[in-house]
Amino acid sequence: MVLSRYILTEFKRVLPRLSKKTLSDVEIKQLADTFLFIADIHEPSISHGVVRDSKDDPVLALLIDSRAEVLITGDKDLLSLSDSYPIMTPARFCEKYA
Repeated sequence: MVLSRYILTEFKRVLPRLSKKTLSDVEIKQLADTFLFIADIHEPSISHGVVRDSKDDPVLALLIDSRAEVLITGDKDLLSLSDSYPIMTPARFCEKYA
């Protein structure tokens, strides 16, 4: 697993909305902190500027710069690039690799 500090920050920002408060703010922070120990933290050196939503550019840059095998996301702007980059939904990833 490859992550960046940007992704961890986004994770902490977005997860409360997605989890519908099944996780407390403390649990979300602890989960993000755990990722610091189990993931390879990589900071991309450049932005590539090919994503419609500029907030997604650091995510694509991480995929490219880290040479990760696949980016797993539900983000539609990133998924629209799946013909050019190895990007798939969590469901598709589980279907293919589980």
